[in-house]
Amino acid sequence: MNHERVLAIAIKRGIVAPDAVLTDDEINNLIFAPGFSTATTVSDLSGRGVGMDVVKQAILGLGGRVTISSVQGEGTTFCLSLPLTLAVLDGMLIVAAGSTMVVPVSSVVETMMVNHKDIYMLPDGANVVSIRGVCMPLIPLASELGLGGYGTSRGLSEDDVILVVENESGARAALIVEDIRDQAQVVIKSIEKNYRQMPGVSAATILGDGSVSLILDVPALVANALGRIDTRPSDVRTGIAA
Repeated sequence: MNHERVLAIAIKRGIVAPDAVLTDDEINNLIFAPGFSTATTVSDLSGRGVGMDVVKQAILGLGGRVTISSVQGEGTTFCLSLPLTLAVLDGMLIVAAGSTMVVPVSSVVETMMVNHKDIYMLPDGANVVSIRGVCMPLIPLASELGLGGYGTSRGLSEDDVILVVENESGARAALIVEDIRDQAQVVIKSIEKNYRQMPGVSAATILGDGSVSLILDVPALVANALGRIDTRPSDVRTGIAA
């Protein structure tokens, strides 16, 4: 794939900001954006920017991943990973705003306690956390899902927990949750067929006690967080963009 052309078209269509600084993996994944197409004319088979978006959503809906590796002039490899049992998901049960939710274990990189010294506020108001010298967006899960809660580092509790999660391209973000309860296999239930689509939520499940729990859409949460922060290089000590 021609990364320069893909990025230029994404900027032209308003998919990414004109000053966005993206890695090759992030540029590759732009082809999955709704409405993205490099075709100059629309035909019966291509040009509407729908096909790749539908493919990705179908794979994510099954609890899988799709990744791309591409070298211009040599070729492109698409890697599709699907769970052996499509209806069952290995999940981590977490608590946000008093509600138990499920984070796919495959998306969790590590967990840790909150350390206020590692949290910084950027000029645009977004919060990032520095973990071993690497900055990533800080997402208060309850606030992100519209359940109230805190929006800045001042509202965090020392008892809160950070879940470092990543999407299919390896981009990472830090989820702030109140507690981690357990790890369990859950049966995936479609939420769109029974209710409606919810931002940041991919499906639902019924726990052992009969309660309904939401299964989080980690790629969507990471993408939303990355889309809100200033992508220009910044000084970690001050949080000021260069």
